[in-house]
Amino acid sequence: MREPWALADMPNPFSSAAGTCGFALASKGSRSSRCDVAKCCLRVAVVGGGLAGLSVADRLCKLGVEELVLFDPNPIGEGNASAVAAGLLHKFTPRGKKAFMADEAFQRSQELISESAPNSIIYHGALFRAAVTEKQEKDYIKASQLTPDSELILLRGDEVQCSVPQSPARMGLLIRNAFVIDTKTYMKELWNKCVITGAASHRLERIKRPANLFDSGFDSVVIAAGYQSDDLVPQHMNMQRKQGRNVIFRKRCSGSVFNIPMVSGKYLVPQRDNDLLAGATVEAVDPEVKKRSIAETLEALGTRIFELYPDLEEHYEPASVTSGVRGIPIRPPGRAPLPYLSNPSPHLWLVAGLASRGILHHALLADLLTNALVSNDPNLLPKELQSGVD
Repeated sequence: MREPWALADMPNPFSSAAGTCGFALASKGSRSSRCDVAKCCLRVAVVGGGLAGLSVADRLCKLGVEELVLFDPNPIGEGNASAVAAGLLHKFTPRGKKAFMADEAFQRSQELISESAPNSIIYHGALFRAAVTEKQEKDYIKASQLTPDSELILLRGDEVQCSVPQSPARMGLLIRNAFVIDTKTYMKELWNKCVITGAASHRLERIKRPANLFDSGFDSVVIAAGYQSDDLVPQHMNMQRKQGRNVIFRKRCSGSVFNIPMVSGKYLVPQRDNDLLAGATVEAVDPEVKKRSIAETLEALGTRIFELYPDLEEHYEPASVTSGVRGIPIRPPGRAPLPYLSNPSPHLWLVAGLASRGILHHALLADLLTNALVSNDPNLLPKELQSGVD
């Protein structure tokens, strides 16, 4: 039997490389010294203050646009799907395959988090994806054969108990390099960076017709509001609004600390102060969601969180509920959903459908979109992201 996995085996968490996708980030310095005339003259509106919108704003401020106005009716870090995300950063899909452009996306997210808010990192280590069905076992065996042990390890039987003693699973994948990010802290720090440049401001407004912003003198408009997908995203892109609810568990005085993220349909994710986040539901948007009790949310979550960690209630007690709405791509059978990155009309840009992989893809997508925006060239956007399906 293999030796139990150890944190000492972890690779260096942050790369020192700068830039991505064949183009370099602007160097630091005064705004006038780090941009050309075309970029400095740009006035850009970004609709949506989640991970996608904030990473686009950050990148545009780095490039030295004249003005960046963020439109979102909520304070930064509040009121949208990004603010209630589990904050899991890793490369792999539920079937154990690497997500779209996973290596590049993972590196860029690490770089942006390290640069903007290293204090937002709650956890860096392994993540365990438990196999609770026969199909998952088959998928994970196949995935382990296609991925080197340096990134992914298949655990069986006693190996699970040695490495992840809280889990009753007889098999699972150990993803060796994963992070848990405090998304609220991260988003606030990301926005603070934008404000410091002197170019960025936030208007607490909900925008229903982005095209009208051109009448206010904006040169380009970026839609990054998945939670408003019914209103803002073109219908042919097949987006749907879904609500997610989480339960935050607090450790009992006599309880043991749950110290490794677990995922299998639902998730259990360590948080600050030894709290534990359990989630998430995927359901129709409920205008009365704030009235839903902890008991109702636990019922909606079902039994999977207790299958992942049978001793959950012995060591933790439910304390509160969080919720958010996000735009999710509707995927055809057998096709993996991708985020949308497109230019639906001149000077109008769209980033949407990040779904559960927002923390993985947000920085890379911001690089790709802003490179196309400042060049005014939609052909620079990857074609597969314009269709939203892998």
